[in-house]
Amino acid sequence: MKHLVILLAIFTMLGIWMIWQSPRGVVTKAEIHFWNIKDPIADRINEHFDLPDQPSILYLDPGDAVFYFHANSSCRYSSPLVLARDTDTWNTKMLPQYWDQYNCTLGYQGEYIIMDMRDENWFFENATDRQPIIEMISRNYSLVFNEGWRVFRRN
Repeated sequence: MKHLVILLAIFTMLGIWMIWQSPRGVVTKAEIHFWNIKDPIADRINEHFDLPDQPSILYLDPGDAVFYFHANSSCRYSSPLVLARDTDTWNTKMLPQYWDQYNCTLGYQGEYIIMDMRDENWFFENATDRQPIIEMISRNYSLVFNEGWRVFRRN
């Protein structure tokens, strides 16, 4: 009897796991919906701008833009998470990667910058230490597309 209960529990957990991991599972539906919204927007951006042909782009988004626009990241990382996650409660300034990304971002001279649109506070643009980056973008770039992502082109 004890073995039957254990086997029944294992098969029940396996069944629940298979349903959770299925293509029609709850998590996958949300992901598919998210990406299906992004696909046509990325297609429009690629139709209007020659992003895939750029030698590199400054990506200031969580990392999905590089998947759609196919140009190399101008900095070492395809997402500036080390910059975006530096807050009062989570200090990343002590990391050499922070300063590598910060200096690379400030020194960017390319034609396009891609920023996230989902949440304008994703990059904590109002943070004091981000102001030199935001000022560099404002001074040297113009917003040319504002749907799904913010696309900036060099003036």
